[in-house]
Amino acid sequence: MPGTMCRAFFLALPFLAWGCSLRSSTCGEENDLCCEGATCASELQCRSGVCLPKLVCETDCTSGQQRCTATGGIELCIQPPDACPTWQSVVAQCPGTQRCRPLADNTQAECADACPSGCALESIVCTSGGPQVCQTDPVSGCPVFVTLQENPDAPLCVKGACSDEVCWENPVPTGATWVSAAGWATDQFMAVDALGNLLRNTSGAWSYAVQNGAIAAVAVCDVPGRYVAVGRQGALYAGSNFTWTKNAAPLPDAAFNGAACTSNLVAIAVGRSGVVAVRNTLGNWLNVASGTSANLLAVSARLDNAEAWAVGLNGNIVRCTDLDNVNGNINCLPEMSGTTADLYSVWADPADARVFAVGAGGLVLERTPTGWVQVAQGTTFQTLYQVTGVMQGLVMAVGGDGTVLTLSEGEWHPQRVFPPTRWSAAFFGTHHEPVLLGDDGYVAVGLAPAPWKQMGGRSVTYESLKGVHGTSTSDVYAVGTNGLLLHRAGDVWRPEAVGRYNHTFKAVRAVSANEVYAVGSNDDLMAPQGIVTARRAGRWATEALQIALQPLNGVTDDGVNVVAVGIEGTWLEKPLGAGGDAWAKVAHQQGAVPLNAVAARPMGATGSSEVVAVGDHCTVLRKVGGVFSKEVVPGCDGNLSAVWVGSDGDTFVGGTEGQVFHRTGQGWEREFPGCFIESVTALAGASSTVFATCENNELYQRSNGSWRTVAAQLSAQPLYGVWLSPQGELFVVGGGGTILRRR
Repeated sequence: MPGTMCRAFFLALPFLAWGCSLRSSTCGEENDLCCEGATCASELQCRSGVCLPKLVCETDCTSGQQRCTATGGIELCIQPPDACPTWQSVVAQCPGTQRCRPLADNTQAECADACPSGCALESIVCTSGGPQVCQTDPVSGCPVFVTLQENPDAPLCVKGACSDEVCWENPVPTGATWVSAAGWATDQFMAVDALGNLLRNTSGAWSYAVQNGAIAAVAVCDVPGRYVAVGRQGALYAGSNFTWTKNAAPLPDAAFNGAACTSNLVAIAVGRSGVVAVRNTLGNWLNVASGTSANLLAVSARLDNAEAWAVGLNGNIVRCTDLDNVNGNINCLPEMSGTTADLYSVWADPADARVFAVGAGGLVLERTPTGWVQVAQGTTFQTLYQVTGVMQGLVMAVGGDGTVLTLSEGEWHPQRVFPPTRWSAAFFGTHHEPVLLGDDGYVAVGLAPAPWKQMGGRSVTYESLKGVHGTSTSDVYAVGTNGLLLHRAGDVWRPEAVGRYNHTFKAVRAVSANEVYAVGSNDDLMAPQGIVTARRAGRWATEALQIALQPLNGVTDDGVNVVAVGIEGTWLEKPLGAGGDAWAKVAHQQGAVPLNAVAARPMGATGSSEVVAVGDHCTVLRKVGGVFSKEVVPGCDGNLSAVWVGSDGDTFVGGTEGQVFHRTGQGWEREFPGCFIESVTALAGASSTVFATCENNELYQRSNGSWRTVAAQLSAQPLYGVWLSPQGELFVVGGGGTILRRR
């Protein structure tokens, strides 16, 4: 108690007791030492072993509490020894577009997106309830999606084309460049993509009419429903009411580039080395001498008149007459064009004698009674790839960099069309509405006096997608370059955290609906650093900044921990559900071989999980029950970039030059999905079914021990990621924002 004598045993007591005996013979009064359990007087308190007046603290914080500051930062309340609690800055100001916000109990704070929706202003997404546009909310000031009233005459949302097994989800309808189109209405036409597929648009819905048909061009023969399509390897097809029949070709090895029809079903096809074939009224294709060996690229036939014009490289023009001669007495003769420039398209007016041809450098030629003359000089210097028209003098030519020229009252005029892609195909609908098709699957329709409407093609998500994963068919994530984070909620894909990251995300793992991880690297070429971004409660935040020092390539979970791997053999772990500061670098002592992908088998009856990572030099790094082991796959040569582990431990790895190895009880065995030069980029599966994607744009499936091609020539972009949902639907992602869904 206060005033009592302090006893000190110099040899036995610790230093504080020694000090106590040196300074005072009593304890508890002001400036006395408080030792040996003696208490200070009631108006005093013991601080650093001395009885001093009690502190009067004016701060209202409790140790560990956080709050937002006036500058938009975060402060933490700390309790120094023997002093009043005080606020200390943790984050001076939240970065970028983030803002400090208090959590529900007002004792903690975080930097979060000021506007959680994160949509890009004026961007449009398609939902099951119609199109939505991103606009500024007048109350919150945040960009939010607002539902638009769909215009049936100019729909904003188009669904992707579907084959028997695979549907496009982004970009729609296919993402492949168009090379030819023909039809009689904005929603009733056929189109050919650069992969040789023939697609049909009926009332806005897309489907594959002929898949992998090596088709190069399509032409409308009669209204409605009669077409002809031609292509490589002598491909000749006749279509009637959307039923397509392959015809016998007079030259099986011919490469046809263009086709045209007359109203009585007479058709003409032209192609490489001056080849010309004509289908007569009996339905037989006949080989016809053209008088030239130049490559012919396009042809146009005058309706109700048995004549046609073909154009090609080096300014070659050929006129053919008597197309309806049943005996094959058809005459084709070259004409002087007056130019050596390449000509890509020709159109013959059905109402008069005018014929137009277009080509390189903005060249426009018109056929007059005295021969071919150059017109529209200086209107454009962009190459023109298609010329088309309708009666009453309406003519249109389209080409590079969004070029659209129209002929009106004898003058050619440039038109401004969005987007500025390379237009390679065009036609006019029933009411003279122009339909344009171009690179990357673009489709645009002009509905005067309204502006041009984009009906398909590249969207705001036109980035390379590297990884895909989800918890269900209606909860899927896809990640890629330039910080792209896509989320499929229901049947709608939307970008999240728009503009917040400029990293390259290479893999994604959805542990649950409330815990998702994306990994990759920043875009610093001189000092690339690993990136871990986590999504919780709908918000993305960066983690492991001081741990992920090397670029990361893969992420998975084994039911207990999240695992991320990367360059120099980096192996990071943290417990599921733990905060961002729980990441730790795990030393495996197996060298610094770059690790490119990782997969896991959750903990089963054995009580041990299995995590398998693959990397350069055919390396397989495995962790079972906390113990690492390393091996090099026998017979493998190169790098491994894909891995899948089944629930029973069945393991597949893939890599360069189409290599796929399967681990069985007898060891590793080489298998051959179908790609032999391109790398295997991703593996996924369930039970005895495994899927593989390759850089050759194809998807392969293994069932009952055998591989087959699921989808060939659907995408012009390399495929990088694959994931099989618990519902059995497969998602594939790749370059150009490609998203495919296998139903």
